[in-house]
Amino acid sequence: QQQQQHAAHAQALHAQQAQQQQHAQLQAQVQAQQQQQQQQRQKAFAQMQAQQQQQQAQAQAQQHQQQAVYTQRQQAFKRLNRPSLVESNDSYEQIDSFSHRDLAISRFRLNHELMAEVFSPHHITQYEKPAPLYTKDDIPKLKERAEKAERDVEEQISKNKAQTENWNKTFAHKPYAV
Repeated sequence: QQQQQHAAHAQALHAQQAQQQQHAQLQAQVQAQQQQQQQQRQKAFAQMQAQQQQQQAQAQAQQHQQQAVYTQRQQAFKRLNRPSLVESNDSYEQIDSFSHRDLAISRFRLNHELMAEVFSPHHITQYEKPAPLYTKDDIPKLKERAEKAERDVEEQISKNKAQTENWNKTFAHKPYAV
């Protein structure tokens, strides 16, 4: 009986050891799974941080690009508002500060402003009708001036005829006989 008890006890001990081994294996598996999950979380967190850094870098690059474009536009605007080369009589040193693009843009603007003024269908309506030079009250005065001008013309014609006749009489007789 002791042998049986001893065998049963050994068997129970062996079963208990097997259970402990299984339990230890399960714990090891659980720990391995937890480590894998933690590593996956760390990888995901690292990827998320990398994406955020990349997005921040892109945002900064875009902001720098926008600032560069803004400064270029400001400089171009300042160049466009410079006085025309045609209007300025400054030294030739100032011409060196203008680029070919500046000259082309100012020429383009001047030409197109002129073309717009000349060929615009709307520019005619912008002008107001000029005030008449004379009003209805001035009509009698104008008629009187016209009659006086006609009398003066007739008087000049008669003076011209009289002078012509006088000259004809004067030069009609020959003072010297040849």
